[in-house]
Amino acid sequence: MRNIIIYLLISLSFVFTQEVVVWVSNANDSHIELSMTNTTGVGGFQFTVIADASLGAIFGEAFGGASEEAGFMISTNEEGLIIGFSMTGEEIMPGDSILLANMNWTIPDDVAGYITIELIPNSFAGGNPPVALDAVIGEPYLYGDNINFGCTDPEAINYDPDATVDDGSCV
Repeated sequence: MRNIIIYLLISLSFVFTQEVVVWVSNANDSHIELSMTNTTGVGGFQFTVIADASLGAIFGEAFGGASEEAGFMISTNEEGLIIGFSMTGEEIMPGDSILLANMNWTIPDDVAGYITIELIPNSFAGGNPPVALDAVIGEPYLYGDNINFGCTDPEAINYDPDATVDDGSCV
């Protein structure tokens, strides 16, 4: 029994030390910057950058940062999906880093809204052989100068014509 408890404690401590936190750290009218804090090497990732509908975003190529330094192949689509991995077994070393320095995006002028990340199960992997890493997202990034939270659905009874970011309160 004692050996089982020790094994479980060691296993759980190993799992919890493999955490990855990823978030949108900066944005301007043409690029988004994504950052990451990781406690173990990252050999690959897949997640989606999600922009508030009020931004009307179309996403493009992603490059730069620790991913490029580690020689990762990066693939994206217009909906914000990003896949990055190494063909040679390289990893992004543990620490705080800019995961991708630039993700191109196209948005209309004078818009405001939030940008966040959506993870899928096993969004991050590392190690040899690769294992899934426990990953979480940071706080959403608020983009724009005129940010007003409220209901942005004109069909809702509590529609707020001054709202620029939908806060989920529409009825």
